[in-house]
Amino acid sequence: MKTLRFLPLLAVPALLALAMPEAEITFAPSPDADIEMTFENSAEFFLDELSVSFMGNDMSGMLGSVDASVNVEIESVFTDTYRKVEDGVPTSFERSFGACNIGGEGSINAQGESQSDSFSIDSALEGAAVRFSWNEEEDEYARTYVDDEEADEALLKGLMPRLDLAFMLPEGGVAVDDEWKVDPIQLASLLIPGGDLAYDIEGRDKADFSSFDGAMGNEEALAQVTKLMTGEVTAKFKGMRSGEESHLAEIKISMDISGKEDFADMVADAIRAGIEASGEDIPTDAIPDFNTFALAVSLEGEGILIWDVKAGHMASFSMTSEIEVSLAVNVSVDADGMAGEVDGEVVLGGSAEISMEASY
Repeated sequence: MKTLRFLPLLAVPALLALAMPEAEITFAPSPDADIEMTFENSAEFFLDELSVSFMGNDMSGMLGSVDASVNVEIESVFTDTYRKVEDGVPTSFERSFGACNIGGEGSINAQGESQSDSFSIDSALEGAAVRFSWNEEEDEYARTYVDDEEADEALLKGLMPRLDLAFMLPEGGVAVDDEWKVDPIQLASLLIPGGDLAYDIEGRDKADFSSFDGAMGNEEALAQVTKLMTGEVTAKFKGMRSGEESHLAEIKISMDISGKEDFADMVADAIRAGIEASGEDIPTDAIPDFNTFALAVSLEGEGILIWDVKAGHMASFSMTSEIEVSLAVNVSVDADGMAGEVDGEVVLGGSAEISMEASY
């Protein structure tokens, strides 16, 4: 009978849980808020498999033992100034571009010989300020330079307007350990923050890119990239931090993504467009026929999003992921009297890190 006296006490944790208020985590920055975002992304890849065959005959032995690795680092700084936000969506904001750089190095060891190389390219938009204004009829953001009216408008086509990470937030209030789904393609946009930042690639200034849209702005390209990013991304509310950080919400992000898509037609079109833009006189029959250019991607990892509930925007984000990338190619060739199909497959394994810190 004494045990019955303690039964009400057993219900206390459940009653407390019911009484705990739900957290409202929304994107609602104050008018004219300036948020500086510093991204530091890195990835390293190692060659796991390499095979080549011609007309069904394995030619891999001719390559001998091959070891290769690639490291890539992306550092970019943006400052967004929000002029107008409606229902959690920025309808008018400006972005100032700070230092943006992609650098890396690669090495290969084959047939007893080693070779290594490195690169570093900067964004042509560094120092620029761009205004993004939501166009209801076009269902997209219009992009214009804030001050420089004579600047190249073509450089703005490949930009990704949203960097606020609001796509990771829940709809409505959440309690501790509540989970919800996140759109995988939105997460992929963080791999190259800001999109195509017009990196100063050799020969780019001589080519005419006026007919090209940015990869994420081209519907066909976006549809194919979306197929690569199939899988699940789950967000889980871990709670509010304590003490002086009680205004910070912690959200755990888990992803398990895999997908495959054939880009043969897109690669062939890009080669032809590149030749035309370069002005080189190359006969069309000298261009190999790509029957297959199948890219497969697998990512598995976890991250943490810290959201400033009081300020109404993100404070930081970090994620680590294991990556596997494979490329299978089938090309029809006809050169020097030899015609046939060449098959090749490359499998790279590695890891990637995404880090973002906001200052405000």
